[in-house]
Amino acid sequence: YGDHRDLHLSLRRQRQMCIRDRLYMRSMSADGRETFNKMEADLRSILELDFSNPTALNALGYSMLIYTDRTNEAYDLIKKAYDLNPSDPATIDSLGWAHFKLGNIQDALYFLRRAYQLNRDAEIAAHLGEVLWSLEKREEAVKVISGSYKEYPKNDTLIKTIRRLNLNIESES
Repeated sequence: YGDHRDLHLSLRRQRQMCIRDRLYMRSMSADGRETFNKMEADLRSILELDFSNPTALNALGYSMLIYTDRTNEAYDLIKKAYDLNPSDPATIDSLGWAHFKLGNIQDALYFLRRAYQLNRDAEIAAHLGEVLWSLEKREEAVKVISGSYKEYPKNDTLIKTIRRLNLNIESES
């Protein structure tokens, strides 16, 4: 009898993982301001199945940061994701960006530098560059952003940051 129960629990877990994976894929395909509500619903469904899923927590929190004005709620979700997985560069980046949005510039710089050391992703570079720029560290900001632009010239976040800061990087490459 014990073997049947173990098998039943195992199958139930596999089914939940499959549902969770499908919901996550669907939520990421709905990534955008117009489709944020769909994305949020899918990510919250994942969190109902697995309330300690750092990937879903971070995805929901970061999406809230960029598509809504619910910055404090976004920070709480990202902080929980970070507490569960403190070495994930994407989560560290999100936490840094949340701090920036909340006006905690030195905390933002700390987390974004850490994220960038772990992963020189274009979006992380854009976030770090923008924080450095806001701290009047213009030369370092340009170095980070232009270095990333050479590797990722089509990255939307990077291009928007270059334009927002009115940098001449695009014409240099």
